Amino acid sequence: NQGFFRHNRIDISKNITPQRACQVIAHEYAHFIHYQIEPEMLKTSGNLENIFFTNDIQKIQEEL
Repeated sequence: NQGFFRHNRIDISKNITPQRACQVIAHEYAHFIHYQIEPEMLKTSGNLENIFFTNDIQKIQEEL
């Protein structure tokens, strides 16, 4: 595990390169933003519709 977000806190491993640390922070920050939009996501794993305005996984994958 190189990093995690939990209750407004982001932790990252000390044993990764600076470049990887930036990637991990960006990833965990995305979880932070999702939590701000949908605070119950820690219990429910969240709902893609709250972020992408659709639950159509295929459509989301095409857009990404």
